[in-house]
Amino acid sequence: MDAAFGFVGKDYALVVCDCAVPRSIVVMKQFEDKIAAARKKRGITQYTRKQNNILIGKVFELIFLIEIWANKYRNNFSEYIQRNLKWYEMRNGRKLSNHAIAHFTRNELATALRSSPYMVNLLQAGYDAKAGPCLYYIDYLASLQKVDKAAHGYCAFFLLSLFDRHWKKDMNLEDGLKLVDMCIKQLNNRFLINMKKFVVKIVDKDGTREISREAPREHKDEDVEMKEPENKLHRSPSDV
Repeated sequence: MDAAFGFVGKDYALVVCDCAVPRSIVVMKQFEDKIAAARKKRGITQYTRKQNNILIGKVFELIFLIEIWANKYRNNFSEYIQRNLKWYEMRNGRKLSNHAIAHFTRNELATALRSSPYMVNLLQAGYDAKAGPCLYYIDYLASLQKVDKAAHGYCAFFLLSLFDRHWKKDMNLEDGLKLVDMCIKQLNNRFLINMKKFVVKIVDKDGTREISREAPREHKDEDVEMKEPENKLHRSPSDV
């Protein structure tokens, strides 16, 4: 029942996920952050190398958005990817690009598919100084596709039509957040599950940052005194 979606703007990539942790018909938690950073270090990762006596800098950062069917898969798989990326960096002295990490993640899902599969669906958002923002769609069957906009879960039935109509390739961040609010409002109006809080994470040339969004309330939570309605059809014998 998780809702996860994201899209690429002019100079940023953005992913959104709800914070609810349901079990059957019970909501166990309302403030779960389901978006995990592939690297624990905050801010942008920068390194330079000399080529023909010219310093070339490469800046990239990425985040994962994982929509799952069980919480244990999200925690186990995200930590597994994080540790392997760190191990690769220590062993080889370099870091993988967003494109390489997407294919590494896809390969791990494909390897485990026939033995002990991870029931996870992912959206990977990242930024590269040369290639710009990017978004990768990965599902639990190890299918991988680079996309401009995507959604996982039941929310895709409601939001993909909104993306087709309102998403634009060169959207600035302000217009992108308006589209996010539009998507959250659509889910709040049309989806059966009550999703009160959403987490929005943005990645661009300045690094990653988080924005909280809440579903709009149609009515204020006020205590209303319930009164029994008068039965106008009832008459006493004296009225007859």
